[in-house]
Amino acid sequence: MSEGFFVYRKAVYFGNYDGGDVKGRRSAVAVKPESMKTDRAMEAGDWAVHFYSNHRLLEPEYDDTKIMLTKMAGIAQLSAGDVLDFSDVENRLSAAFPLELKLIYNAIANRPRFFEGDEHFLPLEEIYADSGVIVFYRKKRTPVAGYDIATGRLSRYSKKSWSAETEDVCVYQFCMGRLITTAMTCMNVVREGRCKGSFVKALSIEKELQPYCDEQFHLLCELNIYGIAVMYSEEGLITWIRSNGLYADIHAGASNDALLDTLTEKLANISWK
Repeated sequence: MSEGFFVYRKAVYFGNYDGGDVKGRRSAVAVKPESMKTDRAMEAGDWAVHFYSNHRLLEPEYDDTKIMLTKMAGIAQLSAGDVLDFSDVENRLSAAFPLELKLIYNAIANRPRFFEGDEHFLPLEEIYADSGVIVFYRKKRTPVAGYDIATGRLSRYSKKSWSAETEDVCVYQFCMGRLITTAMTCMNVVREGRCKGSFVKALSIEKELQPYCDEQFHLLCELNIYGIAVMYSEEGLITWIRSNGLYADIHAGASNDALLDTLTEKLANISWK
């Protein structure tokens, strides 16, 4: 592990990171004072590193995962205050259970919806290691995703082998994405459709949606996946919007039709199927 300045969500932190995850660096002169999230001052010769999209968990990402789980707790009906004993799974794997997976499993413990269906998280007692990967998610009987023990990256299973691509999402992003979409599809009212206008052409869909946020609707900025925005309401709504410059689609789940109708009226540029 290395120690130094690094960039996360356009801010600069100081802490530990895996040197193998470094993709680039930014000089101290290019860092604005308001971007600093550490008391340690950058000197003229210092650099703040950037990482590949798929990298080992950083401390601020761990904190953001806790924030996301707190925000989603009531909406997604997550377990409250559960602290599981991971010693059995760690003994079986002969490896430490990853911190981000501990957060996720504490949140979904005793919530069958996350362990059922075609695609699902594996129960703790079924988690296993395969070719240096901790397998925690599968589709039916086929493994889908795991934690690469050597690199801490998300690894995908395809053509009977595992690979951890550097431009993929991280483990915590994959888990939160599956948690959110599972919770969304289990809500009373579920819709999907296409977005139009500026939502398609936006360079940042999150930035494009910020003006539509208010006391009722919020953005889950901590997810931090390029081209993806999650809007939610504590009244019982989750909306997943994906935009790539060519098209934009939307998936939403809500406790009632009225809440989705309110969101539709606010955003306007939505065509539901």
